[in-house]
Amino acid sequence: MSRAKFNPIIFRSIFNHFQLTTPRMYETFAANTIPILAMDEETARLHFGDSVKDLVINNDKPEIKIMDIINRPDDYTKVVADVRVYLDKHHSHASRLNELIDLVEI
Repeated sequence: MSRAKFNPIIFRSIFNHFQLTTPRMYETFAANTIPILAMDEETARLHFGDSVKDLVINNDKPEIKIMDIINRPDDYTKVVADVRVYLDKHHSHASRLNELIDLVEI
């Protein structure tokens, strides 16, 4: 993954319907690449925070977004850094462990 400038994250419609994720969706943000999300913006924000909107490709001329990422990678690297902060806060191993502990204590 880290060899490419950008990597797509394809979100299947069934995953969208049930709001499911896969580990790869999070792993791509940890790689030295710029994730491009092929999903609706609302679902992307739910999982990755508000900053991710700049990485979402909609169905209207996705080639424009891809060319912009190729031409301005530093701008998008900053967006990826913001998403990483969000993921660390909301989806880290520590936060998941705390959720499990809370469930057990109930």
